Amino acid sequence: MSSTVSGSSILKRVKTGCITCRIRKVKCDEHHPACRKCTSTGRRCDGYSLLPFSRQDLQAASSTAALNLLPRLMTDPAFSDVLEKRSFQFFRQKTVESTNTFVDSRFWDHIVLQACHDEPAIKHAVLALSSLHQLSELQDGSEIAGQHRSYAEKQHQKALSAARKLVACASLQDLDRVMIACIIFICYENVRGDYTAASAHLCSGHQILCQNQQRAQQRQDRSEISQAFFRLHIPAVSFQDVASPLHFTLEDYVRTRAAVVISELQTVSEAKDALVDILLWLMIAADAAGDGARIDDRYLIELDKCALQHQTWCRRFEHLVQKTPTSAPRPLIATLKIWSLTATAILETSSLGLETAWDTVEHLFAEIVSLAEELASPSFSVVIGYIIPLFLTATRCRQPEIRR
Repeated sequence: MSSTVSGSSILKRVKTGCITCRIRKVKCDEHHPACRKCTSTGRRCDGYSLLPFSRQDLQAASSTAALNLLPRLMTDPAFSDVLEKRSFQFFRQKTVESTNTFVDSRFWDHIVLQACHDEPAIKHAVLALSSLHQLSELQDGSEIAGQHRSYAEKQHQKALSAARKLVACASLQDLDRVMIACIIFICYENVRGDYTAASAHLCSGHQILCQNQQRAQQRQDRSEISQAFFRLHIPAVSFQDVASPLHFTLEDYVRTRAAVVISELQTVSEAKDALVDILLWLMIAADAAGDGARIDDRYLIELDKCALQHQTWCRRFEHLVQKTPTSAPRPLIATLKIWSLTATAILETSSLGLETAWDTVEHLFAEIVSLAEELASPSFSVVIGYIIPLFLTATRCRQPEIRR
């Protein structure tokens, strides 16, 4: 952000003026609907936008001779009107950014964005999710909040309609587009709190992957799509209840999962990917074990395998952090430690069967809370952060101070 210094005061460049004044780099009087700075000089005021246009966007627009500059900022033939273009721009610049707070996800910032231009089901699902994000930043009950809610539902219905057509005539080549749409539908339902619908989409995704398992592993993109899909099981396992049970057994997971192999960790991003895969494996195995009454050798074998992989991850992650102590932001390191502590707590208590078993890992809960206090949660994210470890702490730890 640029600034000018006058004496001891600093005047920061504001970003709330009209599009025309911002491009001209002059102070806008912000009069609505059109600013007087433009109209008094005979210029056309291009209005105001809540979208986070970058300096590059504005400079590109200012280099054109167009009279109406706002459409030029959002020109994209894949979108039929200004509202669609604005929602997609918001998703690209705000939703993806907040989702990738700690480590960039190629699925969200490349695969999904590219697919929006080729598949209507994905495009409308993204626009619906974008509207929910914008709604989350508004005061509920306001007129504009109602408009965003209505627009999100409208785009969601369009996405469902387009998805039905896609699935009805889909070939093996369309598997990636079907799964991308499925993932975004799950995220949409999770954000708006309809976990029953999210669970239904998870079940549909399983059926598709099981029917096309070999095809799903043939391309790198499809491998990343499958990985993104399976990671949605972590919140599903954590927050399922009788109204939205996860109909996915340990046998289903073992049959469809990619092998979890913890190689030498070269980057923190690799460490994050490996740990999330271990957590998914662990939480599904622990959920299958239930309260201890149904434990048999199958569950114990999977839990033991998972424990060995987690121990390997801990050693290699510690080595990575010592080798490159400044290679990743502190929030990411803290988040990974929180999840590793969560894995340890589950492994130490999952086969004991009694609620009092969690008392033995009270020290881990205390450390989870201590690390979480260092972090600032992103305002909106469609991937896991550290809410689940805190949820586990709040519902299982019996020490009042830690729990509160």
